[in-house]
Amino acid sequence: EEQAMYKADKLEKQNGQWAVRMRRSQDRKLYWMNVWIEGNDVGVDWNQDIFHTDDPEDRHRSKVQDSCPEFSDASSEAIGYLEKAGEIKQDEHGDWHKADKA
Repeated sequence: EEQAMYKADKLEKQNGQWAVRMRRSQDRKLYWMNVWIEGNDVGVDWNQDIFHTDDPEDRHRSKVQDSCPEFSDASSEAIGYLEKAGEIKQDEHGDWHKADKA
């Protein structure tokens, strides 16, 4: 099975963290990831964590989100998108920070 590609296209700020929306190339569906700064680290997790087993759409999303390569690709895209948007930055020591916006 070919590797999924994610393309972020939107961000929303909420409670000091971000939600990043992206489209997955294989199924053309939209997925959201939450991103936050905790200490000097960046945290990432899927936005959706409740799935209804009687809903085929939810079963599909659950399967996608349980995959480590999917998580890795999607989280990299979400972090990169926030960096490009000037929301977060990594310093020369590898520590993550919220970008200071003037």
